[in-house]
Amino acid sequence: MKYLILFKILGIVSICGLEQGSGRILGTDGAIAFELADIEAMGRLIAQPVQPLRSVPPGIPPTRQLSEHTRAVKAVAVSANGRLIASAGEENQIYLWDLWDNRSSGLLRGHTEAVLALAMSPRGKLMVSAGLDRTIKVWNTQTRQEITTFRGHRNGILALAVSPDGRILASGGLDRTIHLWNLETGKAIGILEGHEDWVQALTFTPDGHTLISGSADATIRFWNLYTGEEKQVLESPTGGVLALALSEDGRILASSGFEEAIAVWNVPRGVVETLLTGHRMGVLSLKFSPTGNILASGSDDGTVKLWNMDTGSQMQTFSGHKTGVSAIAFTPDRRSLISGGDDSLVNLWNLDTRLFPDNFTPHGDTISALGFTGTGDLLISGSLDQSVKIWPVTERDNSSPLHTVSSHETSVWSLAISPIQPVIASGSFDGKIKLWNLVTGRLIETLTAHRGGVYGMAISADSQLLVSGGDDRTVKLWDLQTGALLKTLGGPRKTIYTVTLSGDRRWLASGSADGMIHLWDLSRLELVSSFPAHRGAVYGLALTRDGKLLASGGEDGQVRVWDLRLVEQEKREIPTSRRLQKNGSQVRSLAITQDARYLVTGSSTGEVNVWNLANGELLHTLSGHTGGVSALSIHPDNRTVATGSSDRTIRLWDLIAGKSQQVWR
Repeated sequence: MKYLILFKILGIVSICGLEQGSGRILGTDGAIAFELADIEAMGRLIAQPVQPLRSVPPGIPPTRQLSEHTRAVKAVAVSANGRLIASAGEENQIYLWDLWDNRSSGLLRGHTEAVLALAMSPRGKLMVSAGLDRTIKVWNTQTRQEITTFRGHRNGILALAVSPDGRILASGGLDRTIHLWNLETGKAIGILEGHEDWVQALTFTPDGHTLISGSADATIRFWNLYTGEEKQVLESPTGGVLALALSEDGRILASSGFEEAIAVWNVPRGVVETLLTGHRMGVLSLKFSPTGNILASGSDDGTVKLWNMDTGSQMQTFSGHKTGVSAIAFTPDRRSLISGGDDSLVNLWNLDTRLFPDNFTPHGDTISALGFTGTGDLLISGSLDQSVKIWPVTERDNSSPLHTVSSHETSVWSLAISPIQPVIASGSFDGKIKLWNLVTGRLIETLTAHRGGVYGMAISADSQLLVSGGDDRTVKLWDLQTGALLKTLGGPRKTIYTVTLSGDRRWLASGSADGMIHLWDLSRLELVSSFPAHRGAVYGLALTRDGKLLASGGEDGQVRVWDLRLVEQEKREIPTSRRLQKNGSQVRSLAITQDARYLVTGSSTGEVNVWNLANGELLHTLSGHTGGVSALSIHPDNRTVATGSSDRTIRLWDLIAGKSQQVWR
């Protein structure tokens, strides 16, 4: 009996059978799928039979059912903007749902056996699927087309995870290995080996440096992705690990298995702080809310439960499945919870936002861009939730935006604000730039700018020139008054994440995914320098207004200040630099005050550092964000800095005093 239980969990009970007297499990084509010895080893995890419940357990019923499935659902995923829901299972295909329009949005076909794992990229353009056919497929969620197929596993794939920057894919499965893939190049990176049984759960830490894996061998392993080495091994108190979930700040890890309890780990200390009990059968799925203070769990008892992670208490129980709940996911705005079950149902619950301590956030997803207006009266924010908002900074009641712009169809990644005209430019993942009237919030013009995302923009001090860079590896110059394309600059070989202009419009610099900085003399429209600046992507650039110094920050955790006077005076191809910082956290954003006295940097771990630009002294480290600092802007007063984060909050700081002024959350 226990062997059939195992295959039900893997989603193949209907396509496999035990060859009597042979000790072999046969697939549909008669090929040997597993040796009985392997099945017996996995069977140690099974504590009780899996069978349909006689009745739906008591609890809150679903708001609506999305399912068109006819067989067990094993995986669900939600896009970064919360619009697209994907579900998959034993039917070898992926169902897509448009949550905003409340309708089915198509099918993705290509797998030849059960699909057991789904993952969305943080930017929302890619979705990854895998299953028992041993293949991993990468899909474009906009065109619904298959981009590539990865092959390498020797048996079925049970788990997928995409790194926070969307560049690395991890997969784990029945062959007891973890494979790493580069989603940008489509190539294999390496294989992590160490687990003694099948790998069921994977998750990345927020900084992307570490991968955490859970296995049927009852261990949780931490892997250094730079070296491929195993950093730490934790013994699961609930037996074989079926699910893992990591909080937004990376400090709390939840794990579960076939036992009824959920283990809550203190990650820095590597110890279990508490066991959450309440389910009557094994826990198959776990997911933290976007704020990290609520944990959702799906069980073989047919229920989904919400847990308060501050108190460890059970908050709510949702019913609606008659068999195990194999997959759960929150929408980014925290308003809905999605579940998929072995009863072929995909259920959606509308959540009571009063359950969350922070029932207001400026945006429903990561705040990707910020900028003050020239007068400093307004702050503009852009988000992966596809919106741009205009906030009054100086008014007493500034908790509500003056305008909310929501006509982008994909995530907003960049902003540029005219210092002297009421014009905002916003760049999005679909390659479009939209120009807005700051006073009315109305759309002025839409520019079809790049093939792929627009990740960096800047407007010149005289408000005549708009510069953009993005996925297509080009830098484009636009006439801000007419919207006309003036020039396309080539040179970078990888995605451009950031661009910056000097105040005199002399220098233009770009930073890209390969760690290179390209420097143009705009007076001659000439590329004068191209040099390696960081190991890994360059995420932030800032020029002083006089164009003498260039600051850069990147994936390697370093902050460097480059002296551009040597390029001009001594005709050096590579300028000299000072290194201000070297630590384990990525530098995701940076800015320089207009008076060139201070440099402010934001890290992937949520810290904001204030530096003396002249001597490189670290003046303050500001703490408060629970997610990476993805956006940063300095007020014209040279004292106030605004920071935006993946925790969906905006914070205002006094950078001289080193204190928090205000939090929008």
